[in-house]
Amino acid sequence: GNVSIILCSPDLEEVFNMKALHVKQVRDLVLSHITKVPDQSLQDLLTQSTSTFRTITTNEPNNQGEPTVSPSIIRTANNSTDAFTDKYARFTLKPMFLKVIQTVPGFDPTQEVFTYEEVTMLLSKYILSRKDQLFDKRNILVCLVGGDPLGEAFGVKAFHKCQVNGLMRNQMVPFKTVPKLRKEILETMTKAMTAQTNTSTGRTDNQKIC
Repeated sequence: GNVSIILCSPDLEEVFNMKALHVKQVRDLVLSHITKVPDQSLQDLLTQSTSTFRTITTNEPNNQGEPTVSPSIIRTANNSTDAFTDKYARFTLKPMFLKVIQTVPGFDPTQEVFTYEEVTMLLSKYILSRKDQLFDKRNILVCLVGGDPLGEAFGVKAFHKCQVNGLMRNQMVPFKTVPKLRKEILETMTKAMTAQTNTSTGRTDNQKIC
């Protein structure tokens, strides 16, 4: 599931005028339905709300007297993004996500290894090709994928624009032969630069320097 997305009930959809929203959109939507009250009443309400908020957000100490930290948060914080920022990096895709990508018009069915940019482009094409089914025009920042193959691959019913990179990266597996591939690319570049240098100096491989 996606705990950051609120799927509206019929009543809530009527109030907010949208089928789904991200939690960071809640504040502005709620404020749009609030009527200003007299200053003293507002002050009393704020005091009560602040007290309640502090109670809810206080962490229970563990046996060592330190706040408890979720192991999943630690694991997420330690994940390296080096593989996704390396332009030479190549990836395979998890089976369900690969099946989604393979439905993109013009996709090469023999391709099994991708760059990060290629996956991004193919996912964008997939979403845009189904925009009428996947988006509520009242909130185009949220993609509604419940019942869609993409939702099954991502394991969510909806996601916000700010979440798409994380969901996509979870479907990408670094290709194990990347070091070999990088070496081949660098060797090809070196040979090309050497050939260009020899040509500019008028030398060939059969010529010797006296």
